[in-house]
Amino acid sequence: MKVGVFLEPWSDEIANFLGRKGIPTFPVPRAPRKETPQALQALIRRSEIRGAVLVEEEERLEGGFVEALQEAGIPPYAFEVVRFPPGPLEREAMEQAKLLTLAAVEGVRVQGEVDPEHLKPTFVSVQEALRRRDFLFGFFKPRYEVIPAVKADRCTAWKGCRLCLDACPQEAISFQKRHIVLDKGSCTACGACLPACPEEAISSPRLNPKTLDAQLRALLSEEVALRPRIILITAKDQVLAGRGSLPPEILALPLPCTGAISAWLLLRALTLGADGLMILPCAPSCQHRCHGKGWESSFRLVQALLPVFGVPSERLQTIPGEEPKVLASRFRTLVEEVGRMGPHRLQEERTANGSLRLRDLLRDLSTRLGLKQVVLQGDSIPFGLVKVEEGEKACTLCGVCPDRCPTGALFLQENTQTSKLLFDHASCVACFSCVEACPEKVLTVERELDFGQIRNEPTILAEDRITSCRRCGKPIAPSHMLQKVQPLFSPQPLDLEVCSFCRIFEGLKRSG
Repeated sequence: MKVGVFLEPWSDEIANFLGRKGIPTFPVPRAPRKETPQALQALIRRSEIRGAVLVEEEERLEGGFVEALQEAGIPPYAFEVVRFPPGPLEREAMEQAKLLTLAAVEGVRVQGEVDPEHLKPTFVSVQEALRRRDFLFGFFKPRYEVIPAVKADRCTAWKGCRLCLDACPQEAISFQKRHIVLDKGSCTACGACLPACPEEAISSPRLNPKTLDAQLRALLSEEVALRPRIILITAKDQVLAGRGSLPPEILALPLPCTGAISAWLLLRALTLGADGLMILPCAPSCQHRCHGKGWESSFRLVQALLPVFGVPSERLQTIPGEEPKVLASRFRTLVEEVGRMGPHRLQEERTANGSLRLRDLLRDLSTRLGLKQVVLQGDSIPFGLVKVEEGEKACTLCGVCPDRCPTGALFLQENTQTSKLLFDHASCVACFSCVEACPEKVLTVERELDFGQIRNEPTILAEDRITSCRRCGKPIAPSHMLQKVQPLFSPQPLDLEVCSFCRIFEGLKRSG
């Protein structure tokens, strides 16, 4: 999607910076209000843009300008605002403005056109300030909010996965007819369900890993000389640079709600070059009712991981919502602390590869950092380690646990000679479905992250010889499984080393 930037007031420095990247910039049209849509429509037609970013001083143009853009053909979901304090920007503040504008452009560009399944029609929100025009026209003019949607072909809820149901603070997700169903009317687009889904069966254009990755790359672009750089992750309505509370070194990445924060997002920012990370949680009055649900476990996980990677955990902090003056002081203190720390190890190992899933990112870091004998345990660990008990209650390789595993972490590998139950640690999310399904009750799961296993090939949990038919040689079943079921046929034992076809053939031969 081609995105244009409207500057109010005009800035040659921002325009030249974006122009070198092929991003068109325009002054805000000075036509009378009634003629603005027509002027914009002509401009949009000439430039062929499908998305827009408005860079303005304080809140001067946004409301009426959005309406004019919409009438001119720019959908409301393809529009973002970057706001700054009035007056000339100093050098570092100008560098901040460039990066924030570029990140807004990348967010709209990578998001692209939005499918109808992701659009929720809304009218005037009770959260918004009403204007006189709204009483005349606003209640009847629909707007569209970008919300998550479920990909039924990827959802494994029919296997027992319910992680997204537990994550949704609105209870907008339900299980119906073997799949997860999202109620658009109840969904507030907080995004808390996205980090919870292990199969990426829930998607949202605004919170797609590709979109977030593109925004992080923009904020951390090496073309701009600004150090240190601290990524501030917060709800969109929590803080704006235009309020003057953000030092230039702090770059905001606004999300609909902090409930959408994932461990991948935090680690990805550091591997792309961020010197530090800060989370400003949603206010207690958050309309999404997240109440710290979800993101706190991601925060604890990354805080536990950073020392393993040789990075001080102080580079990741949360700051409770406070008065702007207090926040500004806390921001400045953090900038000074991070600046004294200098570069960190993950910056030295910086890579441009696209690890857009947590397990892939951890595998990559484990390999590049040479992590082997490192194990993390605890409730915040989103990985599981499955083990099989040995002895009389051995695994029979019945295949029930692979059928119930929603992520494919457990799977059978069979040939005519042997049957193996394999386990991929990186894919296990500790859902305990396998433990509940195992008829022999020989499986255990611990919340654990073993870097030695996560970087290796799947491990063999159980292995057995395949018993073949004595007559035709056709494979029948694992030997231990046959031993397990043999007592069920007493007092008249059944010869289980003969396949069903040969058994029928023998019976017909004897009767005939």
